[in-house]
Amino acid sequence: MNGPIFQALGETLTIIAGLMISPIRLAGLIVVLTSKGGRYKGVAFAAGFFVALWVPTFLVAWLGHQALATSGAGGASTWRSIIQGALGAFLLFLGVLSFVKWSRAYPDIHEPKWMEKIDSASSLEVFGIGIVLLLANPKNLTLVVSASTDYAHAALSPAQLAIVVTVFSVLGSLLVFIAIVLELAARKTSIRILSEMRPWLISHNGLILAVILVIMGMHLLGRGLSGMP
Repeated sequence: MNGPIFQALGETLTIIAGLMISPIRLAGLIVVLTSKGGRYKGVAFAAGFFVALWVPTFLVAWLGHQALATSGAGGASTWRSIIQGALGAFLLFLGVLSFVKWSRAYPDIHEPKWMEKIDSASSLEVFGIGIVLLLANPKNLTLVVSASTDYAHAALSPAQLAIVVTVFSVLGSLLVFIAIVLELAARKTSIRILSEMRPWLISHNGLILAVILVIMGMHLLGRGLSGMP
């Protein structure tokens, strides 16, 4: 690896942290790992999330890079700040919305219906669930667009961009991979601990999500404002 790769990844470490933390995704993975054929389904779940993270990040970054190649550096920098600021404001809005929704529903929060169907789902269906959990989440999509904007502005070749996006996707999926490794290393202990965590993760997902959204929103909004001419 060289300078541009490390620099591009360094600029998106906060975004990666925001992608890593997702209580409802971890709760879903716990259901997957404790279901029939859980190990194979867990790998399929992780693969689905990784693919759903890698493909749009690479495509948006590459298309953005191509578009920026035809515009001036000053205009590109301004647009980058506008996009980051707008994404930050949107995340702040989502954070407030998530907290209000959680506070109204707590403590009467039930497990999502899709979790009830995992035991009878095939590995291919679980792979699809991993994809949907990323693509159907506005927070994840917003962070993907933000990271893609940074990568589009970086001086990266197609091969370097592929490396950056791969590392980005692996780190963004890290908690999923760690849970699977723990399950493989110590199944009984890890399943017991994860199962005990599951109700808490589901009932507090909205609150944790609200905190993450506000932090990420302030971060992106600050970047956008500081970069304005």
